Amino acid sequence: MRKDRLLRMHVRSLIKWLTLSHHLVFSILVEKQ
Repeated sequence: MRKDRLLRMHVRSLIKWLTLSHHLVFSILVEKQ
């Protein structure tokens, strides 16, 4: 039960970092064009 909670939090942070990096890469690509 506690493990499930930890896993959910980990997945949330992972998704947050993924979206952040995606936005960063996208903005860099747009600036280059």
